[in-house]
Amino acid sequence: MESLIFILAGFVTGIITGIIGASSIVAFIPIILLFLNYDAFSLIGVSLALDVFVALVVFLMYKKFHHIKFKIVYFCSYRSNNWKLRFYFFAAI
Repeated sequence: MESLIFILAGFVTGIITGIIGASSIVAFIPIILLFLNYDAFSLIGVSLALDVFVALVVFLMYKKFHHIKFKIVYFCSYRSNNWKLRFYFFAAI
């Protein structure tokens, strides 16, 4: 019975997160807490680990089909960090 609840929870979570683009934490944890009474902190840890795995898979797919322009991303992150460093420098004075 427990396996069936996990499969149904995964199916429902996949549909919800696919439609609204949210994290799996939105649906998976409440369903498992409601029906199986697992520890909330361990469920949050598992959900966050799954989110990291899913983000890695999405990144690899974007990279495979060349939907990421690394020069632009690097430039934006460099400029952002550059301003942060300037702000921290002036805040320290």
